[in-house]
Amino acid sequence: MVGFRTIDLKSTHNFKKITVYKVLFHEISLPLCRIEETLSKTY
Repeated sequence: MVGFRTIDLKSTHNFKKITVYKVLFHEISLPLCRIEETLSKTY
């Protein structure tokens, strides 16, 4: 039981990490796409 608990904690921690990275990537990629769109419109 104890071993299972530690594995469960690790997996949830990794899941949180992945979610944070996904959100960060989304926040960064959205403005980049908008910048590209505006650049393509001006040129």
